[in-house]
Amino acid sequence: MIFYGAKLAQNVIPQEFTTYFRSVIVFGQAHIVESVHDRIAALRLLAEKYSPGIDPSAEIDRFIKTVCIIRIDIDSATGKEAIELTRQKD
Repeated sequence: MIFYGAKLAQNVIPQEFTTYFRSVIVFGQAHIVESVHDRIAALRLLAEKYSPGIDPSAEIDRFIKTVCIIRIDIDSATGKEAIELTRQKD
């Protein structure tokens, strides 16, 4: 299976009629993670990124039987951002 995906983070700027965006497109193979051990490990990584310092064990236990984790082996990626964000780096 070939996976085509995109992640978009944007900041709407109404007075300029535009968005300040960053986007990434990846190409690769997607695989469903079957191992409970690997699914728990992936969920712990997500929890540490988005809820640092909070123990996710109860939430993981609650949903581990119904959650689906998909691993993407990325072959290539490309990205871009709004010129306004690029200029802010200078």
